[in-house]
Amino acid sequence: ALIGWWGLRALLALLPATPPAIADATLDLRVFAFTTAVAVATGVLFGLLPAFQGSRAGVEGLRDGGRGTVGGRRSQVTRNVLVIGEVALASVLLVSAALLLQTFVRLLRVETGFRAEGVLTMELALPPTVYSPPQAADFFARLTERLSAIPGVLGAGATSSLPLAGRETLQPVTIEGRPRARPGFEIVADYRLVTPGYFEAMGIQRVDGEIPRDSAAPAPLAVINETMARTHWGGENPIGRRVKLTSYDRPGPWFTVAAIVRDARHTALDGALRPQVYVHYRLDPWHQMWAVIRAAGDPAALGPAARAAVYAVDPNQPVSRMLTMPDVVAASVSDRRFSMTLVGIFAGLALALSVVGLYAVVSYSVAERIQEMGLRLALGAQPSNLLAMVLGEGFRLVTAGLALGIAGAWALTRFLDTLLFGVDAR
Repeated sequence: ALIGWWGLRALLALLPATPPAIADATLDLRVFAFTTAVAVATGVLFGLLPAFQGSRAGVEGLRDGGRGTVGGRRSQVTRNVLVIGEVALASVLLVSAALLLQTFVRLLRVETGFRAEGVLTMELALPPTVYSPPQAADFFARLTERLSAIPGVLGAGATSSLPLAGRETLQPVTIEGRPRARPGFEIVADYRLVTPGYFEAMGIQRVDGEIPRDSAAPAPLAVINETMARTHWGGENPIGRRVKLTSYDRPGPWFTVAAIVRDARHTALDGALRPQVYVHYRLDPWHQMWAVIRAAGDPAALGPAARAAVYAVDPNQPVSRMLTMPDVVAASVSDRRFSMTLVGIFAGLALALSVVGLYAVVSYSVAERIQEMGLRLALGAQPSNLLAMVLGEGFRLVTAGLALGIAGAWALTRFLDTLLFGVDAR
């Protein structure tokens, strides 16, 4: 009960940013009563078999010809089968844990398209009753200016949606001069509102063209990512071409492509890259934005100064969330980390049980065969021969368990495919 109480708290501490239903799990009297009943039933049930075998030891021992044995060959076979089953189960869980670990490592090595180190972010939600859309744009313009002036800040910007923060905004895209796309082949892009300093603050590199500058009345310019340029323009240069951020039939302003930037992972590290369109924040002001600050040193140390900059622009404006970008990236893979940790714990427990079971069976077999081994030594056998005999018995059990475990893991790989990334389950 004490280990369970401690283990539950350790488990809850590992929960991802969006916890599942297990977040409400607690230990209570019902759980304790259930555990007690299972423990008592286990002791009684598994104590009956050896007790029954012991009551028949005289007859069975004589029939099997094993002096001092309890249960004879039949009980030995039963123990061997149990150990083989434990090794097989441990093998399945260890294979699953190894695959999930490889997935997690590969996710952390995915090229994000931005430099997360040294970046501090904070979410701001302006009240629409106080700020009109133009006033909201002015607020973020003044805020980024103040943030850039903080000592130790290398750059500051703002965006309507932070990469890997869990928010998506999709817009249909129509390219000027192109015919209507066939149903199912329409262009849909991630839509982001950004200040001009956002790309530098996030470390998103410019590939071609010029990033639009800040202006009180910006021109209708757009920045696209490499995936959109490659997918929808092929070998052509999209700079100077015009796009409409609506469907083919709907009216809307035309934006001229001014620059191309590197692909950035917005939805998830394991998701496919999609077309992305960035638009100047004054062309479509939002009340909810993320401020992004690149620090020369520890970004968390800039927290108080960043809050002070917000209060300097509006003393009544709270900061809802303040996170470093590495924390945001870590939170985006928290579900996979949780799954990997759970399977790893179960695999470790299964491995420990199989080792204990294997030791019990081999040591019991040795105890039964002490007289036989003494006779072998008396007849000239070397100790190394006895050692090889005992190890061989254990090795045969492990080999049989591994064979079954690998076969079981192979059969279960189709259930793991949805949890893996960059790893072939087989």
